[in-house]
Amino acid sequence: MSPSVSTPGPPPPGPFQPRSWRNRGRMSDEHRARLAERAAALALPNPATAAAWAPTVLDIGFGYGESLLALAQARPDARVLGVDVHSPGQLRAMDALVDAGLDDGTVRVLPADVTALLPALTPSSLELVQAFHPDPWPKRRHAARRLLRPTVLARITELLRPGGVLHVVIDNDTYAGSVRETTADIPALQEIPAPEVPETKYGRRARAAGRTVHSMAWTRQT
Repeated sequence: MSPSVSTPGPPPPGPFQPRSWRNRGRMSDEHRARLAERAAALALPNPATAAAWAPTVLDIGFGYGESLLALAQARPDARVLGVDVHSPGQLRAMDALVDAGLDDGTVRVLPADVTALLPALTPSSLELVQAFHPDPWPKRRHAARRLLRPTVLARITELLRPGGVLHVVIDNDTYAGSVRETTADIPALQEIPAPEVPETKYGRRARAAGRTVHSMAWTRQT
């Protein structure tokens, strides 16, 4: 009788990584074709390539591109990287950059979850990080999914150069309060007056819904 051969089971799951974003938006075949065309010129294929590009300004979750366009116009000498997972927003943003003549190589888009990028970036390399209207995950059981949790805020602090700025806009009171509590416990961060916020679709939506929009900023001291 031949010995039995055991079949290896599936590998054990890796550590749980909470997803901070929601799936949203569909695209037609025409839009997907234009997205591919835009991406060939303006998008970076993966986090490793984006880190090697050495951005100095990071726009996390740029939505439909208003904030990314404003950054690129305000900082023409910076290497501006916008990171967002949603294809319709990526297309809108890249269309806007092309229309504004900002497709000359100083601004790029990364279609990825920013938590895959942050570990690959060089500490003290960023002069500005902004995150406007991240998904609030307002239910208590979903709070761990929020992007701006303590580990992410600590890593962003490491990535800021001395004098660099973290600018956050949140339209959920509980979320804003948790970010303030976390940043208060990071000695290297000092709260400063927030920079001007460009008009965005999500900002208009928050105000129309009667939500308080919290614009908060900190600078890295050392």
